[in-house]
Amino acid sequence: MFSMNMCFPYYENYEGTEDIAANLSASIGNKRSKSKRSRFSKEEDDKLDKLVIKYGQHNWQKIADKIGTKSVRQCRDRWKNYVDPNLNSNDWSNEEDNLLITKFYEIGPHWRQVAAGFNNRSINCVRNRLIKLLKNYQISSQYLKGDTPFNIPNQYEKGKYAQSKTSDGIFSRLDFVTLMNHAQNDNYSQQMNLITEQVIEEISQCTEFDF
Repeated sequence: MFSMNMCFPYYENYEGTEDIAANLSASIGNKRSKSKRSRFSKEEDDKLDKLVIKYGQHNWQKIADKIGTKSVRQCRDRWKNYVDPNLNSNDWSNEEDNLLITKFYEIGPHWRQVAAGFNNRSINCVRNRLIKLLKNYQISSQYLKGDTPFNIPNQYEKGKYAQSKTSDGIFSRLDFVTLMNHAQNDNYSQQMNLITEQVIEEISQCTEFDF
């Protein structure tokens, strides 16, 4: 039987009943305020594009030296997550959103593996999308309280565990039945907070945020 503790054993004793959206927003806000970011300018992006065309995608030290203001990692990540013209920047479909949450449950925070299932979407794009979904989902705290296991009803009532389309049009609903099938014996409060905490920890390692 699948257990969330198998994926995230270091959060085994984590308990929380706060609203996930509020918890996530506050935690990310703290992480962002502490991070020192050095954003790329339009000129630097253009220069990076030309340098990658000239030197290829494997000579990042040379490219960083030519840029002069950014590290090797910053240049590489900027290219792979933003500048590469082959990146998929199309709107996310409901099917992709459902697949993203399901894959994260199955694989955990192995972002390269998660992103591999999405056509030319960058790792950063995939990670930020998951954050955005959780932030905008606005899961009520009433579903995060209680010690009894969360049971999936035999007849799923559409919309019972998901809100209607949000004001910014991010998604219509998430398929929580699919999601819960992976961990139906786990406490709902624990598993949702486990996801939130794990994503926060992962996103805090980024040098740039694009929500």
